[in-house]
Amino acid sequence: MNPKGCVANDANLKENFTKMKTKAYTIAVYLTLLGASFTQSSAAEIKVTLFGQPCLLQGPTDVATLKLIHSISPAEIDPTDSADLKRILAKIKSPASLSLPPQLDHYRESLTKRLEAQIAFHEASEIFSKTGKIDALAALEQKYFSSRESKTAKTYQAQLAKFAKKGPATETYSLMEVFNEGIEPDPEEEFHRAIHKINIEYNCSYDSGDTAEGA
Repeated sequence: MNPKGCVANDANLKENFTKMKTKAYTIAVYLTLLGASFTQSSAAEIKVTLFGQPCLLQGPTDVATLKLIHSISPAEIDPTDSADLKRILAKIKSPASLSLPPQLDHYRESLTKRLEAQIAFHEASEIFSKTGKIDALAALEQKYFSSRESKTAKTYQAQLAKFAKKGPATETYSLMEVFNEGIEPDPEEEFHRAIHKINIEYNCSYDSGDTAEGA
């Protein structure tokens, strides 16, 4: 075997290997820059208001999707009556809402269950206020409570018994509070976990002066 030939082959191998590494590194840098450029170009933001403060909702999607996500966010869901509940439920079930990223599916499903239960409570309360009968309110426990043996269910049952004695003039607000504790939990935290998974976030600029004054 020719020693000079072996040395030459080793040198060629090293040179080829170095060229391959350089080429691979160049490709990697290019792909990184390309990815960064794509992320920047595809990112969007919208101006929103949270708790009276100006905020931005930002993420790697389009403006229309950001607006839709914010429209079904906990901050935008503050129903005051049955009509509000039905309006929000219709938005949650709309074709546009169903087209949102799948990470938000569980949030939408949980919110749908909670809204449907609350609407049913309002309708049953109207029946009670007109007739004094608690049958519709009593049926809600079996349909919407996860357990009829829970502490919340027992409290609900006890209040219903009092309502039956007092009649239709009884205010149902306290019963509604107990009912809301027994149904599908408020999915507010689920919403924020979901948008975090798809790199969407709220960025807010809070006024420290107002915060200190209100503390």
